[in-house]
Amino acid sequence: MVSITGDVTDANVDALIERVRHYILTEKPIVLDLGDVRSFAADGIALLEAVDDMCDEAAVEWSLVASQPVSRVLRLRGDLVPTAESVPAALHHFSDVMSERRQLLPILGKSA
Repeated sequence: MVSITGDVTDANVDALIERVRHYILTEKPIVLDLGDVRSFAADGIALLEAVDDMCDEAAVEWSLVASQPVSRVLRLRGDLVPTAESVPAALHHFSDVMSERRQLLPILGKSA
């Protein structure tokens, strides 16, 4: 999980992208917690696009927990990203997905 608080501005979005990049690991879902972000510049969308691209490249799922300012920008732009209402909800979702995959492994092994 990566939490960002405060303001996401045009001036700091590149640094935030680089910071998040270090936490995206193969086979490890990630929650981007922007629930305490007070302001979110329109260029902050670049952060979400970068996270989406990096997660696609690493073949991992991700989920966004968004504050009202972040949600507002997403609605205005019509951007669709995977979201959760809270960090616990996102983690629970990933836990459920991992459990389902583990249950499929024995089935796949028998059919091979």
